[in-house]
Amino acid sequence: MKNILRLVVLVPVVLAGSGQSPNRQADIRVTEMKALLYFDQDGTLGTFDAMEAGPDAPALWNTSAGEGAAGGKPSNTTVVLVRITGPHETPWNATLHAVATADWPTPRSPLADRRISLKPYFGLPVVWIPVVLYGTGCARVSVTASVEGSTPGVTRAIAFRCGE
Repeated sequence: MKNILRLVVLVPVVLAGSGQSPNRQADIRVTEMKALLYFDQDGTLGTFDAMEAGPDAPALWNTSAGEGAAGGKPSNTTVVLVRITGPHETPWNATLHAVATADWPTPRSPLADRRISLKPYFGLPVVWIPVVLYGTGCARVSVTASVEGSTPGVTRAIAFRCGE
C-alpha cells in the first residue's frame, strides 16, 4: 500500500515535467530548398525556382552568358534558400550545414561548405537561410542542407548546362 501511495504522489511530478519538450536538435530540421539566379550586373534576383524539375523546369542553358531562363542577363551566382522549421518556444542550439558541389571542372567540385548558427533565429517557427554559391551557371550543381545532429537533410539539384 505504501508503494502505491508513493506512486500516486510521484505521477503528478513526472507528468508536470513532461509538458515541456527539451530543445532537441531533432525538432529542428530542413524542410525545403529553392534557388534563385543572382544577376551580377544589376544586383537583382530571378523570379523562378532554379531547382524546379520536370516539365515546368527553367531552361538553365548558358545562364552565365545570359541565355535560357536568364532572359538576357548573365548570372554566375546562385542564392540557395534553405527553409528551417523548429519549435519557437525554445532556443535553436543547432547549426545548419550546407554543402554544394558542381559537376565541372571535375565531378563533385566544391562550391560551398558552410556552417551557419541557428541561434539568432530563436522564436521563429520557420526561417529561410540564404546560402550564396559563386561560379555557377554551366555545370549541374548538387546542394545538401542539414541540421547537424538531426535527421537527414535535403538534397536538391540545379540543372545548369553550357554548350553551343
